[in-house]
Amino acid sequence: MAQVVNQVLWALVWFFISWPISGFCSFIYIFFNAFRACCPCLKGLNDVLQKGVECTGTASDGVCQGGELGC
Repeated sequence: MAQVVNQVLWALVWFFISWPISGFCSFIYIFFNAFRACCPCLKGLNDVLQKGVECTGTASDGVCQGGELGC
């Protein structure tokens, strides 16, 4: 029963938090990724934005596995 509750919570996080974060980060990531070759200082920013884009994958893993919402 606890696993079902965790899966529902992960699904809510996936839909209401992960999708908006990924959508926001993806546009900025695409823009800055084009200039990363010219300006190596953007590498750190791009790495952070890439983690934001991958946020939906982390949440969908939580939905499938039913793990706890711990950070």
